Amino acid sequence: MLMKPETTQAHAPLVWVLQTARAGDSAQARALAEALGWPYVLKSLRFNALFHVPNRLLGSTLVSLTPETRKALSPPWPDLVIGVARRTVPAARWIQAQAGGHTKLVQLGRPRLDPAHFDLVISTPQYGLPVRSNVLNLPVPIHAPIAPTETDLGYWTEHLGHLPRPWTAVILGGAPWPFRFDQAVLQDLAARLNSLTKGEGSCIICSSPRTPEGSPDALAGLVKMQSFAHTWAPDVPNPYRSVLQLADQLVVSGDSASMLGEACSTGKPVYIFDLPNRPLSRATASVGRALSRTGLIHLPRDMRALHAKLTEQGNAQVLGAESKAPHTRLPNQLTTASTRVKTLFEGG
Repeated sequence: MLMKPETTQAHAPLVWVLQTARAGDSAQARALAEALGWPYVLKSLRFNALFHVPNRLLGSTLVSLTPETRKALSPPWPDLVIGVARRTVPAARWIQAQAGGHTKLVQLGRPRLDPAHFDLVISTPQYGLPVRSNVLNLPVPIHAPIAPTETDLGYWTEHLGHLPRPWTAVILGGAPWPFRFDQAVLQDLAARLNSLTKGEGSCIICSSPRTPEGSPDALAGLVKMQSFAHTWAPDVPNPYRSVLQLADQLVVSGDSASMLGEACSTGKPVYIFDLPNRPLSRATASVGRALSRTGLIHLPRDMRALHAKLTEQGNAQVLGAESKAPHTRLPNQLTTASTRVKTLFEGG
């Protein structure tokens, strides 16, 4: 489907946006396409088991895609392909090859391939990408505007209106390896919340699709202030966007770069709850570092590098290590990213 934003220019570059089943990744790519204001086409990619093969070995190919997906990738070829994360990389490079090198490649996140293969890589601190002229390192991932609809805002304002102020929103992510998110972690989080709030006001707890089952209710039972716990489920009204606007302060689990970025863009005080890691043995860590240099495997995200960037800039503080430093709103990074992409076409 060809999308034509209102700001579309005559003879503007045609953009293909590679979409996957990962909703957060796909949303980033669409947000960038919208910000560019150029006509774009959404290309939904579905994968077979070969997507597990490292990108360094796959090269420029469609072998990791299902037959139906391959049929959807046909000329006329685009001027720009926006991909995100590692799975879209082989297809993006194949498209560029079919276009005779005319197509420019912009990759978001960590492509798990040398940045030299792309015109631009837009990444964030947890991936530790090298400093290159074609690598744009942003403090947090880009995201679409997060303002709730008037209907949602009105619903949640009324639904939560009985809770005493101030409101502390707790946004829970998940427990992707190597993070832990067990009962001991919840008890630690509750203790830090009780210290932060002094038991005053209310705690509004929102989970995400990756949050371990039962965590919101368990945390609500551990905090001293009045609380409201919402468990994410498909097709159920989600307070997340409204709570970001309504809360007085935000506590976000440190595993999600996107949620941290959205929280810091609100201008509210933001506190990062640094989830503990599952420890690796010294031998395992050493072998992992050695193999990562081959490009065949990659070390886990270093989320503390992203946390350090946000605290250094004054956009957030670590929960339990609060100071009285002023809080600085972090602008949405879409403008920076889209401006950089447009430079790829200057003079063309």
